[in-house]
Amino acid sequence: MTVPVGPIAVRGRPSAGRVTACPGARLLEPLRRLAPLLLVAVLLGSLAIPTSALAEGGGASPSPVIPVATASPDPEPSASPGPEPSASPVAGSPAPSPPGATASPTPSPTAATSPTASPAPTPAPTSATAGAAVVITRSLYRSGAVVTQYTSYWCVPASVQTMANLILRTSDRSYATQKLLASATYRFNRYRYHGPGNDIRGWSGALNWRLPDSLPVAYRDRSYPTRTAALDAIVDAIDETGYPVGVTVWHGGHAWSVIGYRIRQVPGDRSSREILGFYVVGPLGSPRDPWPVRLMSVDAFLTNYNRYYEDRHREPWHGDYVLVRPERTTRSARDWQRP
Repeated sequence: MTVPVGPIAVRGRPSAGRVTACPGARLLEPLRRLAPLLLVAVLLGSLAIPTSALAEGGGASPSPVIPVATASPDPEPSASPGPEPSASPVAGSPAPSPPGATASPTPSPTAATSPTASPAPTPAPTSATAGAAVVITRSLYRSGAVVTQYTSYWCVPASVQTMANLILRTSDRSYATQKLLASATYRFNRYRYHGPGNDIRGWSGALNWRLPDSLPVAYRDRSYPTRTAALDAIVDAIDETGYPVGVTVWHGGHAWSVIGYRIRQVPGDRSSREILGFYVVGPLGSPRDPWPVRLMSVDAFLTNYNRYYEDRHREPWHGDYVLVRPERTTRSARDWQRP
């Protein structure tokens, strides 16, 4: 080890009190007495562990280094020791930046890691939920509109009176009106009967006569070879016009008014329609007829609504399911003509 003591270097560990002759002996006289202390300080400095090694290894804090005063009359300036590092870095704290370095901004969390990231889009409904069938109910019933028949054979005039009340939003249940409608029905019948009966052509004609000329709807007598087609026609007629439908029951021996329905259907998909029942009014009143209105299941309805049969005349409706159906038209109801 070489200890700098001026222009001449002394190698090895010097003996106590030994003075080495040199041109600056007088100047070094005071240092001779401090030689043992200087030697101890030099030895301690040589054993000191570099602070950079401790910082890299993460070990304990090094012992402070005692600066050694040089014996040279013109000592070279030495750098002042910087601040000592802390004993151990705190977990999670950022490492200190070197002097003059610009701290880089902390990156913002991305959408994948941020707890406030936008929620995932709602999944599109599956076909099972998008095409789910719902129950749809429609009823035209209004209190005070339905009428009972005043005679045993005025079932058709009473049905005309009830249907006109629902369409015109009136509550005319008088005997006089029903008698007038009985006369009109008989006048519009397709056939002339020996008894007081009426047919569905007279029923539709009496309705068109009773309703205002300005209505864009006319009633027509219609017949269907199958009951499925007839049931669909009832629902379609109420949907298209908002008006009630007349039906003959008991093979043409009696008249009812269908004023609503209940179906199960995928909205907007007519092919998925399942008819659950009908709202029905019968002019005989309770208990012989549904009164004032009854929701009948399809099975219960079909035990009464059956094929039309006429034993005296082979009418065009014979053997079919017949309706008095409202239909939208560009012509007024008054333009309806009896054949």
